[in-house]
Amino acid sequence: MRIVFWQNIISPHQSFFIRKLAENNDVILAVNEEISFDRITQGWKKPDTGKAQIVILNTKDFAFELLNRNEGAVHIFSGIAVYKNLKEVFNKIDKKQTIGVIVEPVSTSGWQKHIKRLLYYFKYLKYNRKIDYIFAMGNLGVDWYKSVGFPPKKIHRFQYFTELPSYQSIPSNSLNSIPNFIFIGQLIDRKNITALIRAFTHLKDEQFLLEIIGDGPLKVKLENVVKENNLENKVVFYGNLENNNAMDILAKADYLILPSKFDGWGAVINEALSRGVKVITNTNCGASCIVEEMQRGVVYRDNEENALETAIYTVLLNFKKELDSTRILAMNDFVNRYSHKIVHEFETILLNK
Repeated sequence: MRIVFWQNIISPHQSFFIRKLAENNDVILAVNEEISFDRITQGWKKPDTGKAQIVILNTKDFAFELLNRNEGAVHIFSGIAVYKNLKEVFNKIDKKQTIGVIVEPVSTSGWQKHIKRLLYYFKYLKYNRKIDYIFAMGNLGVDWYKSVGFPPKKIHRFQYFTELPSYQSIPSNSLNSIPNFIFIGQLIDRKNITALIRAFTHLKDEQFLLEIIGDGPLKVKLENVVKENNLENKVVFYGNLENNNAMDILAKADYLILPSKFDGWGAVINEALSRGVKVITNTNCGASCIVEEMQRGVVYRDNEENALETAIYTVLLNFKKELDSTRILAMNDFVNRYSHKIVHEFETILLNK
């Protein structure tokens, strides 16, 4: 089977997926650029896509040429008619072709939610007949695309992926005598990092360590809050780290906390679960469905007052150091159910058309 993926960049959160597909299929990855400048400055390297053929879409005409050369292939787009070159190809592609889209849910908070719903309803009216498959991120994505009109039979729950660690990279965490929490992400409002720090200031008499990896406009403000509450020995700011270094620190943690106001998926949850690390997150994060299904942490409702603080306090009250053998079992469970199995299911869906 030939599969052409049309993406803006080579996504580090789809490289494992594409590499595995390319082992048994003829896979072409067509992108506007290999990796964004922002990713490079954060220490990212070009993702490993294995046997997949990488094609750079230098011009719209070249993109059309690639489309014409691959008539009869399965065409999978990132988003519905978005990004330069990809939008033009999506609008041009013949309805007789097999077409799928990989899509995220949409934040429905605030006054813009009605405009967004109307916009996506128009997308449904314009593109529904053209699209064969909608691969939507998590339960949030499935619910959103059903709600704007797309037929449930077209919608399949999907996810982002991360590279899987080796067992040798998972250190024993038995030396941690107190609960070790970690946040990884940008220090921006959408990530709700201010609420996270505030929750820990209310719990400052408890025993814990909070490590924060990432940078952003809120960093100085957050550092001042930590100092004002005499938490310098309990809250550590690392700034931006290369991905390998960040993952080494994550692997030693007991809990990852992702308290975002909205995250279409939240791939750092994959990173945690694949290392046996439990997660505290909320129902506004797409990957929360995996945390719930695996029963590997706490998923709270963000619209409930003090829900994040309550979730952390519950963990502190019931904290018990997890055996390394239990973490290994959890890693195996995640890898089998949410990495290899999802790739196989994707292949099966396309083959059974």
